[in-house]
Amino acid sequence: MTLQEFIRFIQQVLRSLVTSLVLTRLDYGNATLAGLPSSQLNRLQSVMNAAARLVFSARKSEHITPLLHDLHWLRVPQQIEFKLAVLVYRCLHGMAPPYLARELRRVADIDS
Repeated sequence: MTLQEFIRFIQQVLRSLVTSLVLTRLDYGNATLAGLPSSQLNRLQSVMNAAARLVFSARKSEHITPLLHDLHWLRVPQQIEFKLAVLVYRCLHGMAPPYLARELRRVADIDS
């Protein structure tokens, strides 16, 4: 095994560990974080940034956007929007639990 292959292997292991131990915690229930002040979301984003830097052994001074892009990770506000969009889609198409689908009201269906 060459040094490059070893480094690539270590990155894959770190990525798997970070994904399973950190990102799952950030992602769990993040739809409930909608409307949270940006100061609170920034704290969660800093955890994600630190995880990305760990995977790539990057310095704190390096830009985080290319690292997140390479990992295919959305930023925290975009993750929340995506989770809500998927939830609404599932409710509208009968793929969500009934207790959620019953609570969803289309704006066009509401009497003004």
